[in-house]
Amino acid sequence: MPSPRIALAAAAFAALIAVAPAAASEPSPAARGKILKALVRGSTPSCDGLFAGVKSKVCTHGPDPAPAGRDVRKGRSVGELRRAAGLDAASGTARTTQGTVTPTTDGSGAIVCSGDGVTGKRVQVLYVVAADRPDRYLSLVDALGQYTIRADGQLNASARKSGAVRHFRFVTDGDGAGGCVLNVQRVSIGAAEDDTWDAMMAALKAQGYNRSDRKYLIYADANVYCGMGSYYSDSQPGQTNVANGTRPEYARVDAGCWNYGEAHELVHTLGGVQTDAPHATPGGHCFDEYDELCYADGSGVRMQYICSSTQSTLFDCNGDDYFLAATPPAGSYLSTHWNTASSAFLIGADLSTTPPLSTSSTTTESLSGSFKKGGSTALTRTAQPGASQVVASGKARNKPATLTVVVSDAAGQTIAQQSGTSIDIQSTLPTTGAYTWTVSGGSGVSWQMTLSYVAG
Repeated sequence: MPSPRIALAAAAFAALIAVAPAAASEPSPAARGKILKALVRGSTPSCDGLFAGVKSKVCTHGPDPAPAGRDVRKGRSVGELRRAAGLDAASGTARTTQGTVTPTTDGSGAIVCSGDGVTGKRVQVLYVVAADRPDRYLSLVDALGQYTIRADGQLNASARKSGAVRHFRFVTDGDGAGGCVLNVQRVSIGAAEDDTWDAMMAALKAQGYNRSDRKYLIYADANVYCGMGSYYSDSQPGQTNVANGTRPEYARVDAGCWNYGEAHELVHTLGGVQTDAPHATPGGHCFDEYDELCYADGSGVRMQYICSSTQSTLFDCNGDDYFLAATPPAGSYLSTHWNTASSAFLIGADLSTTPPLSTSSTTTESLSGSFKKGGSTALTRTAQPGASQVVASGKARNKPATLTVVVSDAAGQTIAQQSGTSIDIQSTLPTTGAYTWTVSGGSGVSWQMTLSYVAG
């Protein structure tokens, strides 16, 4: 029997597909950018029953709709797009977006110069245009910089609610004077490769935009979607979270929603909102408005209006679901689950990992096994509240082989999970009780595991 989370996610998928004919006064799904072509319901645990590209296999929460009154199929002129950025008419030459060496602390956005501009986990900005569309990079690159600063301002203003600072760590170039400028790369793709999320992700991967230490903010000069972002299911705390640099992730925003959807999609790539959060929808959003990531996303969850409308462009209105730029209260969800404010892709984040295990009270076991025809092994132990860790690796025919490890509580709810040939899951067990570590693999895969926990 599928888990309640998967069943709800499947229902959300069905709701998005079974779109009733639009009334005359209502925009069509295509006008709002809700295009499901080349997306299938994800079958892997990391996709959590949401969507995945047929070819690219990139998981996503699905297409986010355009705001009321906006038809994403209608093109926006260079002049309109530049005015939206607060700029004058197109000059026809590329101008760069200047960075600052001092992060702003007043809640405003900025391109913050950090290190050499390249090393480490960063957000890479891309301008992507298909071969059958005009290349407007030179006329719009400076406007894209202003849209990017606006998205950074939404993040930093959200952190300021807790008296903190957060900025996206962007890929930047040196300006020759000790500062930096935003790096916006122009990417040309095939004529049909902007038609779907799946085709564009596959095209970008093929061109080398597939680094696990990058979140790609894609300004797609296309008229298909509003926005869509990568989304993977993993709510474990600490720096080993799947969203924290284990694979490339993408935030696509089409021209109809430039200067609107960038921050929303980027925070999806940071891991918000996990479906086990207190106010989460099965579709990767939240229902406690007002909030940048909250809306009725078709999953059937009733919206609640418990925060001021002044927070409509900010993240996590009560700091209890996916973003809190402070130490979460003891016993709260974010004290034991992934907090996007601690992402290594952000300047100002606390990059400490789960507290080390106490050697005086920790039980460590070394375990191994194999799957002749594929399968899984469940290991149940009684543990006390505290940090736990599982390190596992798989082999088949003397070569690394993929495993999946899932940590769950007595009710069967997933606490953490990870897939790969080498796995290191650090998670916090919230209460005393029975916990299960389930390792699964394919035919002929052998596995080794070291399991550490505070014995009950």
